[in-house]
Amino acid sequence: IATIGAATLSDAKAIHADALVIDGLQCCDFDRPLLEEALRGGVTAINHAAILWENFRGGIDRVTEWHRLFDANADIVMPVRATADIHAAKAAGKLGIIMGWQNTSPLEDRLDYLAVFKALGIGIMQLTYNTQNYAGAGYLEDTDAGLTGFGRELVAEMNRVGVLCDLSHVGEVTAADA
Repeated sequence: IATIGAATLSDAKAIHADALVIDGLQCCDFDRPLLEEALRGGVTAINHAAILWENFRGGIDRVTEWHRLFDANADIVMPVRATADIHAAKAAGKLGIIMGWQNTSPLEDRLDYLAVFKALGIGIMQLTYNTQNYAGAGYLEDTDAGLTGFGRELVAEMNRVGVLCDLSHVGEVTAADA
Protein backbone atom coordinates (compact mmCIF):
# COMPACT_ATOMS: atom_id res chain seq x y z
CA ILE A 1 0.00 0.00 0.00
CA ALA A 2 1.34 3.38 -0.99
CA THR A 3 1.84 5.90 1.77
CA ILE A 4 0.74 9.49 1.90
CA GLY A 5 2.90 11.14 4.52
CA ALA A 6 2.37 9.16 7.70
CA ALA A 7 -0.97 7.74 6.63
CA THR A 8 -1.56 4.88 4.26
CA LEU A 9 -3.74 5.21 1.19
CA SER A 10 -6.42 3.14 2.89
CA ASP A 11 -6.31 5.49 5.90
CA ALA A 12 -6.70 8.47 3.57
CA LYS A 13 -9.68 6.83 1.85
CA ALA A 14 -11.28 6.13 5.24
CA ILE A 15 -10.77 9.74 6.34
CA HIS A 16 -12.34 10.99 3.09
CA ALA A 17 -15.26 8.57 3.43
CA ASP A 18 -15.99 9.89 6.94
CA ALA A 19 -15.43 13.57 6.12
CA LEU A 20 -18.06 16.17 5.36
CA VAL A 21 -16.93 17.43 1.95
CA ILE A 22 -18.60 20.69 0.96
CA ASP A 23 -18.09 22.27 -2.45
CA GLY A 24 -18.33 25.99 -1.73
CA LEU A 25 -19.53 27.04 -5.18
CA GLN A 26 -20.90 25.43 -8.30
CA CYS A 27 -22.69 27.36 -11.02
CA CYS A 28 -23.32 24.55 -13.48
CA ASP A 29 -26.67 23.34 -14.75
CA PHE A 30 -27.08 20.18 -12.71
CA ASP A 31 -28.50 17.03 -14.21
CA ARG A 32 -28.62 13.52 -12.80
CA PRO A 33 -25.22 12.42 -14.19
CA LEU A 34 -23.50 15.42 -12.53
CA LEU A 35 -25.27 14.73 -9.23
CA GLU A 36 -24.20 11.08 -9.39
CA GLU A 37 -20.62 12.08 -10.21
CA ALA A 38 -20.46 14.35 -7.15
CA LEU A 39 -21.76 11.52 -4.96
CA ARG A 40 -19.18 9.09 -6.38
CA GLY A 41 -16.50 11.69 -5.60
CA GLY A 42 -17.52 11.76 -1.96
CA VAL A 43 -19.06 15.24 -1.97
CA THR A 44 -21.53 15.73 0.88
CA ALA A 45 -23.01 19.11 -0.08
CA ILE A 46 -22.70 21.76 -2.76
CA ASN A 47 -23.47 25.46 -2.65
CA HIS A 48 -25.27 25.75 -5.98
CA ALA A 49 -25.11 29.48 -6.61
CA ALA A 50 -26.96 30.13 -9.83
CA ILE A 51 -28.25 33.70 -9.47
CA LEU A 52 -26.17 36.42 -11.11
CA TRP A 53 -28.30 39.29 -12.44
CA GLU A 54 -31.87 38.07 -12.05
CA ASN A 55 -34.64 40.20 -10.59
CA PHE A 56 -37.33 39.00 -8.16
CA ARG A 57 -39.19 37.02 -10.83
CA GLY A 58 -35.95 35.43 -12.04
CA GLY A 59 -35.13 34.44 -8.45
CA ILE A 60 -38.53 32.78 -8.04
CA ASP A 61 -38.09 30.98 -11.37
CA ARG A 62 -34.68 29.65 -10.27
CA VAL A 63 -36.03 28.39 -6.93
CA THR A 64 -38.80 26.61 -8.85
CA GLU A 65 -36.18 24.93 -11.06
CA TRP A 66 -34.28 23.74 -7.96
CA HIS A 67 -37.42 22.28 -6.44
CA ARG A 68 -38.08 20.36 -9.66
CA LEU A 69 -34.50 19.04 -9.48
CA PHE A 70 -35.07 17.89 -5.89
CA ASP A 71 -38.33 16.16 -6.79
CA ALA A 72 -36.90 14.42 -9.87
CA ASN A 73 -33.81 13.18 -8.01
CA ALA A 74 -35.11 12.68 -4.46
CA ASP A 75 -33.39 9.29 -4.24
CA ILE A 76 -29.91 10.88 -4.46
CA VAL A 77 -30.27 14.57 -3.61
CA MET A 78 -31.83 16.70 -0.87
CA PRO A 79 -32.08 20.39 -0.05
CA VAL A 80 -29.91 21.80 2.72
CA ARG A 81 -31.69 24.40 4.85
CA ALA A 82 -29.64 23.99 8.05
CA THR A 83 -26.35 22.48 9.17
CA ALA A 84 -28.17 19.38 10.41
CA ASP A 85 -29.29 18.72 6.82
CA ILE A 86 -25.65 18.36 5.74
CA HIS A 87 -25.19 15.61 8.34
CA ALA A 88 -28.51 14.04 7.30
CA ALA A 89 -27.42 13.99 3.64
CA LYS A 90 -24.17 12.27 4.63
CA ALA A 91 -26.01 9.67 6.72
CA ALA A 92 -28.52 9.02 3.93
CA GLY A 93 -25.87 8.72 1.22
CA LYS A 94 -27.39 11.68 -0.62
CA LEU A 95 -25.94 14.87 -2.03
CA GLY A 96 -27.07 17.99 -0.18
CA ILE A 97 -27.71 21.11 -2.22
CA ILE A 98 -27.42 24.50 -0.54
CA MET A 99 -29.37 26.93 -2.68
CA GLY A 100 -27.27 30.04 -3.02
CA TRP A 101 -26.96 33.24 -4.99
CA GLN A 102 -24.01 35.20 -6.35
CA ASN A 103 -25.90 38.48 -6.10
CA THR A 104 -28.72 39.95 -4.05
CA SER A 105 -30.35 41.41 -7.17
CA PRO A 106 -33.56 39.28 -6.84
CA LEU A 107 -34.28 41.16 -3.61
CA GLU A 108 -34.45 44.32 -5.70
CA ASP A 109 -34.79 47.05 -3.05
CA ARG A 110 -37.02 45.06 -0.67
CA LEU A 111 -35.70 43.75 2.64
CA ASP A 112 -38.92 41.79 3.17
CA TYR A 113 -38.11 39.61 0.13
CA LEU A 114 -35.14 38.16 2.04
CA ALA A 115 -37.36 36.24 4.48
CA VAL A 116 -39.48 35.01 1.56
CA PHE A 117 -36.45 33.55 -0.21
CA LYS A 118 -35.10 32.11 3.05
CA ALA A 119 -38.44 30.32 3.53
CA LEU A 120 -38.08 28.94 0.00
CA GLY A 121 -34.69 27.49 0.92
CA ILE A 122 -32.05 30.05 -0.08
CA GLY A 123 -29.19 29.68 2.40
CA ILE A 124 -26.32 31.76 0.97
CA MET A 125 -26.29 35.14 -0.76
CA GLN A 126 -23.32 37.00 -2.13
CA LEU A 127 -23.88 40.71 -1.49
CA THR A 128 -22.77 41.86 -4.95
CA TYR A 129 -21.54 40.24 -8.13
CA ASN A 130 -18.65 42.34 -9.42
CA THR A 131 -20.50 45.64 -9.80
CA GLN A 132 -22.48 48.10 -7.71
CA ASN A 133 -25.98 47.10 -6.61
CA TYR A 134 -28.39 48.25 -3.89
CA ALA A 135 -26.21 46.65 -1.18
CA GLY A 136 -22.73 47.90 -2.03
CA ALA A 137 -19.85 47.88 -4.47
CA GLY A 138 -18.47 44.93 -6.35
CA TYR A 139 -14.76 44.41 -6.79
CA LEU A 140 -14.77 45.77 -10.36
CA GLU A 141 -15.97 49.24 -9.33
CA ASP A 142 -13.41 52.04 -9.56
CA THR A 143 -14.80 53.55 -6.36
CA ASP A 144 -15.84 51.35 -3.45
CA ALA A 145 -17.83 53.44 -0.96
CA GLY A 146 -18.70 50.36 1.10
CA LEU A 147 -22.10 49.14 2.13
CA THR A 148 -25.03 51.38 1.29
CA GLY A 149 -27.66 52.16 3.90
CA PHE A 150 -29.75 49.37 2.36
CA GLY A 151 -26.70 47.10 2.46
CA ARG A 152 -26.25 47.63 6.20
CA GLU A 153 -29.91 46.80 6.80
CA LEU A 154 -29.58 43.79 4.48
CA VAL A 155 -26.61 42.33 6.37
CA ALA A 156 -28.51 42.75 9.65
CA GLU A 157 -31.57 41.04 8.14
CA MET A 158 -29.42 38.22 6.71
CA ASN A 159 -28.07 37.62 10.20
CA ARG A 160 -31.58 37.72 11.67
CA VAL A 161 -33.14 35.21 9.25
CA GLY A 162 -30.07 32.97 8.94
CA VAL A 163 -28.79 33.54 5.42
CA LEU A 164 -25.00 33.25 5.07
CA CYS A 165 -23.47 36.47 3.76
CA ASP A 166 -20.95 35.59 1.03
CA LEU A 167 -18.35 38.30 0.42
CA SER A 168 -16.90 36.93 -2.81
CA HIS A 169 -16.83 39.46 -5.65
CA VAL A 170 -17.51 42.44 -3.37
CA GLY A 171 -15.22 45.42 -3.04
CA GLU A 172 -12.70 45.56 -0.20
CA VAL A 173 -14.44 48.41 1.65
CA THR A 174 -17.84 46.74 1.17
CA ALA A 175 -16.41 43.50 2.56
CA ALA A 176 -14.88 45.28 5.56
CA ASP A 177 -18.18 47.04 6.26
CA ALA A 178 -20.07 43.76 6.14
